[in-house]
Amino acid sequence: MMPTRLGCLIIAVLTMFMVACSSTSSGKDDAGVDGLTDGDVELDGNGNDGGDMFDGADLIDGADLIDGADLIDGADLIDGADLIDGADLIDGGDDAEACSVELEAPVNRIWPVAGELFYLQLGLGGLSTGESALVVGPDGTIMVIDVGASSHDDDVRDMLSEIVTQMNAGGGYANAPFSETALDHIVLTHFHGDHVSGLEDLRDRIDINGKIVHRGLVDITDAANAGTIQKTCEAVAALPGREAALCTGDEVAPCDPDLWVGSYPSSGCPGLDEGDLGQDGDSGPAYLHLGGGARVDFIGSDATMNGDRYEELVGPLHTEDSNGENARSIVGILSHGDFRLLFAGDLTGGPSDTDPVEPFFAERIGLVSDIDELGVDVLHANHHGRNTSSTPPWIDRLLPNDGLNRNTVMGISTASANSPHAEALAVLLDNNRLRDGRGWTTLVGIIGASHDLLINAQGGHIIISTINGGAAYQIQAIGPTGTILAAGAYHSVRVCR
Repeated sequence: MMPTRLGCLIIAVLTMFMVACSSTSSGKDDAGVDGLTDGDVELDGNGNDGGDMFDGADLIDGADLIDGADLIDGADLIDGADLIDGADLIDGGDDAEACSVELEAPVNRIWPVAGELFYLQLGLGGLSTGESALVVGPDGTIMVIDVGASSHDDDVRDMLSEIVTQMNAGGGYANAPFSETALDHIVLTHFHGDHVSGLEDLRDRIDINGKIVHRGLVDITDAANAGTIQKTCEAVAALPGREAALCTGDEVAPCDPDLWVGSYPSSGCPGLDEGDLGQDGDSGPAYLHLGGGARVDFIGSDATMNGDRYEELVGPLHTEDSNGENARSIVGILSHGDFRLLFAGDLTGGPSDTDPVEPFFAERIGLVSDIDELGVDVLHANHHGRNTSSTPPWIDRLLPNDGLNRNTVMGISTASANSPHAEALAVLLDNNRLRDGRGWTTLVGIIGASHDLLINAQGGHIIISTINGGAAYQIQAIGPTGTILAAGAYHSVRVCR
């Protein structure tokens, strides 16, 4: 009888231990954090981070003036030192057990480390609207997605220097040290000044050792000008062999706008089928290596995906306004292990008299990528969270409301008045779509909308890094002075299927 009694005794002790641990836990999975749903978010004290003031009266979108302090989204900030633990047990699926392991939100600032994919959405200041993100691959490959306006090259360069300093000091990279004045690749999602006009000054101050990926100098819209098309053209001309144009036509636009004749219509996007863009003569879906098994895939551009062109199958795109340029944005997917993050510049969805390219792509995205019914882990919200984008067909496809944790991030600069829009936030965040995830924005612009589930970095940065080779990821909102305003950790949805 001894073995049986001993076994019972062991079971009894283990049971008592588990009950004791349960009774002393924080209870976040049941009660949430200070009123937020299912408690994944950890926010700093009052989250005010020193005030984040505008200098004098900043010009907003060429019209509005800002006086005094930056508006703070009151719904985002939670008293205490709350962290997002974003890893509840997911019922069902062969890998549910993997998701039962609770993840702790990072308490220290996230920096790039060898073996993981790193993404930083920059908070950009000044009088000009702008957007930019820095990506570091597992082996230290550095890529920039959009470069902001001409006044933002200092912001991009300074962040590059700060990141590389950290990589060299303690990132564990075998190929360190890295140069603080060099990067590998640049992706220009479309030819609006707030995304590309910083390229010229940035190119003069750093070395670009890899590719400059862009749509191609075709389908020139009325929004194109000397600060966008011309600067892009001159930059790639000065760097022979660095250009990776995804689309082409019978003719492409010359660098000098005075020589432009017509719109230089595209005949297609063969660059989407050139395989590894880092080497000549390859074929297959377009991508760039980011090291360590991570990569960025380019699956759409100029309203073309899987060889299907919107203008041939649906109708002509706008050319007379800025949203016609937005509709031609590049769509890319960052991947590492099970982790997926999708970005698409300012891609439009149909509202506000825009071209419905989001639904067109939503029907085809599974044909050119591994984005199945699980969608993505993190979605970059198109067009700074404005109501021209983030339409239900696009969001349902990429952020399905299936009970798994996901997140969305948006880049909004200090000059971006009226961003984000309430309509976009409702689609992204209502009805518990993201479960324990959140919306994360670099800033809520003046008269921009707020939401209980939107984390506001108040002009700072949003940082994301994979964990365990992409099996999970962590995310932070960093205020302008470096304070961690919120943080969370989540299993990648493909682990929790």
